[in-house]
Amino acid sequence: MKISKKIVLALILAPVIFLVGCVGANGVDNNLLSMSSDSGLIMPTQDIDYEWGDINIMGGDVDHVFAFRNDGEEDLILKGATTSCMCTTATFELPNGEFSPDFGMHDSKKWTYSIKPGEEFKMNVVFDPMAHGPDAIGPIQRSVYIVTSSEANGNYAKADSKSGDMVTELRVSGNVLKESAFKT
Repeated sequence: MKISKKIVLALILAPVIFLVGCVGANGVDNNLLSMSSDSGLIMPTQDIDYEWGDINIMGGDVDHVFAFRNDGEEDLILKGATTSCMCTTATFELPNGEFSPDFGMHDSKKWTYSIKPGEEFKMNVVFDPMAHGPDAIGPIQRSVYIVTSSEANGNYAKADSKSGDMVTELRVSGNVLKESAFKT
């Protein structure tokens, strides 16, 4: 029995095309991305508010790492994050030691990652005090909004009224001072 080259090629390419359709050309698992809420349970392992205190405007970026665990019985799907201002970025540190892309204000990156029950992950938040120029001094308050598939969890996971996604808000604050007023 002779099999044509076209049939062999089709049998080889069919699984590849199927996988690209599920995972996408950019490595995003479209099945995870479309997953609604009620999967996993995001739980901070520390406070979700952080105060830097005084920040030297000429001292470079400041950052803080927030830690979380999936306290649910199913996988928690991380779907990305946004920040409240262009001066602030956020990056997930995943259980395997890898990092997500940076997320910022109005980010619409398609990215997902599945956190197994009991696994921990981190969110590194970075604030650039010079982002608004050398005269942008005074108190700051910024938020990072983590988008997940989490079950509703009080203040830790609430449904966003626009998208319906479950969102966890992290808050950072500080007081940006001119270099001459900053005391080490």
